[in-house]
Amino acid sequence: TCPKFSTKDALTSGTSELGDDFLPQLLEGFMALEETPLSVFKCRSPEECPGGTPGGCAGGRREIACASCGPEMYWADDECKSCQPWLRAMWIVLLTCGICF
Repeated sequence: TCPKFSTKDALTSGTSELGDDFLPQLLEGFMALEETPLSVFKCRSPEECPGGTPGGCAGGRREIACASCGPEMYWADDECKSCQPWLRAMWIVLLTCGICF
């Protein structure tokens, strides 16, 4: 929603000379990338996209519609977590065993 006297510049910069009350905000369940704040995407659930300023995703999610975690990360317990080296090794062993048998 856009409050009175808010501007496109305020949305793209994330600041307003009139204060935070004059910054356009995304509704819960929607997101926009910081680089393209006027391109708004609907998320799968409001929990993934809390709304607010562009670029805001819950739990460290990223990309369009807060759809994924970053590289070398996975989703668990409502947040993105780093992949551990032993976890990758376990997957390699399991896949190798699955192919061999």
